[in-house]
Amino acid sequence: MFNYTDLIGVQYKKDGRDIKGLDCYGLVKTLHDRMGKHMPDYATPDEQSLINQLINMGKSDCEELAEQEPGCIVLFKIPPFSLHMGVVLDKERFVHIIQHKNVAVERLDSRIWSKLRVGYYRWKI
Repeated sequence: MFNYTDLIGVQYKKDGRDIKGLDCYGLVKTLHDRMGKHMPDYATPDEQSLINQLINMGKSDCEELAEQEPGCIVLFKIPPFSLHMGVVLDKERFVHIIQHKNVAVERLDSRIWSKLRVGYYRWKI
């Protein structure tokens, strides 16, 4: 599928797009690049245009999934932020990075993440 283990522990950096530092969108973009799927770059993970595309579906290269699958994007709504995202590894886990934490693997069914989840999406191109 894709290698992510070399990114575990990489530090959070706003607008980060490489191993020197990543934000959540930078991590998702990096992992999709490794899968041969090329997502557009955005200045920040908070930029509303990507969020609107992912949620509205008709304007993007994504499709909503009924359930998770390895390599898909998992979206979360975390107040006060509008969006957080990660990449699903398997039925139980996802990889992500969030401000003040490094890249890590967490459980999809945890009390926190399961309540904040918006949905699962597959980037098609």
